Amino acid sequence: MLPNLEHLKLRRLKKLSAILEGIVPKRGCLGMLKTLEVVDCRRLENQLVSFSFLRQLKNLEEIKVGECRRIKRLIAGSASNSELPKLKTIEMWDMVNLKGVCTRTVHRPVLERIGVSNCSLLVKLPITAYNGSY
Repeated sequence: MLPNLEHLKLRRLKKLSAILEGIVPKRGCLGMLKTLEVVDCRRLENQLVSFSFLRQLKNLEEIKVGECRRIKRLIAGSASNSELPKLKTIEMWDMVNLKGVCTRTVHRPVLERIGVSNCSLLVKLPITAYNGSY
């Protein structure tokens, strides 16, 4: 499913209630995706995506999410340090119910930027960036 897509931008989709439902295809599903941007999709609830979905996105460099007021957590489930090896940027804004990014602390050695604005319930970023090898 869309194996060559590099940028996915979902904006002002008033009826969008999920990005991907059901069983995630194993091979080629958005495997080249570099940017996931979701803005003003007000029916998205609880989480943006699951780790089972993100496991397919080995080339993902940016996650940008804003104005999705029902989302409580960006990523559902838990991850290992091998998940999202190229993630450089996370931006979140106007997420009034956002309580967390993911359920546990994960190391992101290539993470360069975290942007947070108007996420009043967000208390802690469970992401650490460090220099050094695994």
